[in-house]
Amino acid sequence: MGVNCTLIFHDNLAAGATKLNLDNGSVGPAAQTGFDYVLNDRWSVNVDIKRMMLRSDVSLVGGAKFTQVQLDPWLYSLGLAYRF
Repeated sequence: MGVNCTLIFHDNLAAGATKLNLDNGSVGPAAQTGFDYVLNDRWSVNVDIKRMMLRSDVSLVGGAKFTQVQLDPWLYSLGLAYRF
């Protein structure tokens, strides 16, 4: 378990004719699990899964909070390593 800090860029949204903005960032919990598997003395494989809990306020351009959006992505990683 850990902490995730995410910066949000290019956050202008359109809902019909209404322009919306997201907050510029989110801080929340993150979880990770994974393993390394050694194939031989030079090669290994890494598998990693992460889950982040992101929240961002959505506001109308010009100010008033409209709603809150939940972005809770799963991130999958597969790596191959070679030792010299």
